[in-house]
Amino acid sequence: MLDLITQTPYFGLVLSILFFILFSKLSTRLNAPILNPLLFSIIAIILVLTVFDIPLKNYQAGGSMIQMVISPVETIVIGVSLYKQKDTLIKYLVPVLVSVTVGCVFVVLFVVFLGNVLAVPQEVLMASIPKSVTTAIAMEISGKMGWIVSITVMFVILTGIVGAVIAPYCIKLARIKSPVSKGLGIGTAAHAVGTSYAITLGEVEGAMSGLTIGLHAIIASMVMPLLIRLLGL
Repeated sequence: MLDLITQTPYFGLVLSILFFILFSKLSTRLNAPILNPLLFSIIAIILVLTVFDIPLKNYQAGGSMIQMVISPVETIVIGVSLYKQKDTLIKYLVPVLVSVTVGCVFVVLFVVFLGNVLAVPQEVLMASIPKSVTTAIAMEISGKMGWIVSITVMFVILTGIVGAVIAPYCIKLARIKSPVSKGLGIGTAAHAVGTSYAITLGEVEGAMSGLTIGLHAIIASMVMPLLIRLLGL
């Protein structure tokens, strides 16, 4: 019976959606940022597959459906977000452009520096560079640059999860009061996953974070390849 259920193409899809909804509700009810829905959904799915000895290919049959829609959906969301927030963008044009560009450059330099210090293999180091860009654009950059796309996706997901979890503590530690600054920081560092947390902080924080995702994607697609060439990587 279990084999019949897990072999259907909808098994992975339904399992992913159910766990995400469950942990989203728990996180909201308990008001616990560390209870990140994406992180705990991944952990729960791994546990289910391991405990019930379900082959990974059974999960991927449905789970891959989610991956198929990521790129087109995120591209549309970026475009819609930029359009909706055009007035906000015009109002804060200079600080937004400067913050996102500096953040993009810093991410590349920090990843390269840390990778060299820790002696990370070159192919892993390169694939981790677009980690702070939203998944669709990160995959595009990684593919165009000849990097390992699957590793890039893994780092993008980890970055978003970690960013969403530690964002409230970083904001508190740095004593950031401005809603605009909070949104800019979260959106630049933790893309869509972080934005899901920024939305809970307030309308301005969510709007600025969503706006930053789109701008960061555009700026990164131009700046990252240029920086790689300048660094001789």
